[in-house]
Parts: sequence; C-alpha cells; structure tokens
Amino acid sequence: MFKVRNLILCATAATTVALCGGCKTAAPKPSGFLSDYSRMQKADGSTWRYSDNSRLASCKKFVVSPAKVMVKEYWGTAFSADQREKIAATFRQKVVNALSGHYQVVSSPGPNTAEIRVAITQAYRVGNALALGVEAEIMDSESHQQLAALRGVRIGPPEVGFRMGYDNPGDPGNFIPAWWNWPSAVELMDRWSEQVRKMIEDAQQR
Repeated sequence: MFKVRNLILCATAATTVALCGGCKTAAPKPSGFLSDYSRMQKADGSTWRYSDNSRLASCKKFVVSPAKVMVKEYWGTAFSADQREKIAATFRQKVVNALSGHYQVVSSPGPNTAEIRVAITQAYRVGNALALGVEAEIMDSESHQQLAALRGVRIGPPEVGFRMGYDNPGDPGNFIPAWWNWPSAVELMDRWSEQVRKMIEDAQQR
C-alpha cells in the first residue's frame, strides 16, 4: 500500500511539473474588476497586459487600494467573509512590500500619484499545484483613467502530499482555512505583486 501511494505521488508530481513548466493558459474570462479590458495584449502564455508608458512614467507616488477577493470557494469549500478579508489583506500587503524601497507609497490621491487596484479572481488546483488568477490595474488617482492593466493565471510549485488529504480522504475542508499561508500561495502573491511593480519599472525605464 505504501509503495502504491508513493507511485501515485510521484506520478502526480511529474504531471504537475510538466503543467507548470510549459502550459499555455487560455485567457481567463474578464471578471468585471478592471475598468477597461479592450487594450490588453498577450504578454506571454498566461498573461495579458496594457500600459500607457508615457503617463505611467510620470507617476512618482502610489496609493495601494484594498485588494479584492472574488473567489468564493476553493477545492469545494466556500470561503467565509472573514477568510476573504484575510486573504485580501495578505495580498494588499504583498503589493505594498513589492513597491516599498522602490517607490513612495502614500495614503491619499494627488498630482503625479497613481492608484493600484488588485483582485484575486481565480484559485484552483492544477494537479498538485495551486493556480492563482489575478487582475490588476494602475489608474491616475485624480482622473481615474487607466494607465496600466494586467491579468492572467500563474501556477505555483507542486505540493506533493502537502495538505492534499491523503491521510484524511474525503475531507479536504480541514485544510482550507489558511491556504493563503501555504508556501505556494505566498509565492504566487509575491510573483503577481512583482509583476505590478515591473509594469511601473518598464514604463519608467523607457
């Protein structure tokens, strides 16, 4: 039995590595979170972007708005309002951390100040890995015109045998409450936050 379980885990890991290494994810349906989707272009196999580089380059300060969690369930278990608030707070702090030390993060709009909005729109399993869909946009804090936008899906590293319910089959709900603290979820939030910062850096280096 032990050998069979190991073989299953190894096969799952191999499948997930293959998926994470070279999958081309179809464009997720717009969630309605962004103010405009019409100008976005494909940046890679799983990401779509838009940037008005000249206007974004003039922004020197950034307001990071509260993040939004549009995902209502994960792995068959619904999120409570408290869980969604905690996930949103975690993601917003990741964005603040990514900007801090590079740009000035402020609390109110003003001249040459942009507002950053982010949302988690998808969360699901691909093999033994977490996939996180995100939409983000950078807007002029005064005119509320879109300066840049980003959306797509990223797949985290395999989590072989990690909180997958092998020792408690049929009851994955026990593992749901703190999924955003898992190493893969933390890594994906960091990667998405860095993508937001990179849009700013790309505009300001041109």
